[in-house]
Amino acid sequence: MFMEFEGTPRIYNPEKSQIGTAIDSIKDSFIILENEKGDYIQAGGGGNRFTVEVRTYLDKYNFSHRKAEIKESDDTSKTEINISGANVQIQKNQVLDRKTVKILFESFMDGNYLPDIVKWNDITSMFVTEWVFVEYYTASDSAKETNIYGKISTVY
Repeated sequence: MFMEFEGTPRIYNPEKSQIGTAIDSIKDSFIILENEKGDYIQAGGGGNRFTVEVRTYLDKYNFSHRKAEIKESDDTSKTEINISGANVQIQKNQVLDRKTVKILFESFMDGNYLPDIVKWNDITSMFVTEWVFVEYYTASDSAKETNIYGKISTVY
């Protein structure tokens, strides 16, 4: 497992205390904790305003991506969190405090990727689209010229 946050090298096999300290130090930035399989939890923001997402891989090609939301809130009006110089628009019920972020990261370290202290909104469809593969072949019209023909196949 490794941890990364803006402006620092990766920390392999971090302790929970190191993660807590990193979260405390983040100001309008991000932190990522990733396991050996590629599953990860990431948070962006700073101070006491963060947004958190978790991606878990079902196999090499399929994954689930979820965004944390406050259980007690249905406020889907928009707000912004600054992450590394970009104002990222999210719902107000997706703004988490630092204490919750620490609990989520510690739970991830313990193998509990989607603890029920928050509601998890499945946003996988934001990352999955139709995959288009283009298969090319060449055919010579004359000894001096080559034309390229394309065949487009859509795979779901």
